[in-house]
Amino acid sequence: MKTIARLGSIVLIFALLVTACAAAETYGKKINNRKSLTTIGDILADPSVYGGKEVTIEGKISRECPAGCFFSLTQAGKEASIIVDLNPAGFSIPQRGGRTALVQGTVSIRDDSPVILGSGVEIK
Repeated sequence: MKTIARLGSIVLIFALLVTACAAAETYGKKINNRKSLTTIGDILADPSVYGGKEVTIEGKISRECPAGCFFSLTQAGKEASIIVDLNPAGFSIPQRGGRTALVQGTVSIRDDSPVILGSGVEIK
């Protein structure tokens, strides 16, 4: 009977660990626009259309500042990447290079290049 109880406890702990690992990490504000994703390629193709507008983008974290205050997000299957700056919003993320991130923020034009001023990040 003790063996069955121990086995049940081990299975429960394992299930909890798997569930915890699968949960997304969230930073900054909650992302409220999940259905209408803008592609990084669209922003890069015509930044003037998106300047000052709030967008939600998704991609892989390809480069990250050691302090986690900005990172490059690369669109899946493309070479298109954009900088996400978290510094203006006052938060940072831990090192998560190679992971997929959903980012909500405002497009800003710096030195003729678009940058996302991130307000919320969800890392999967």
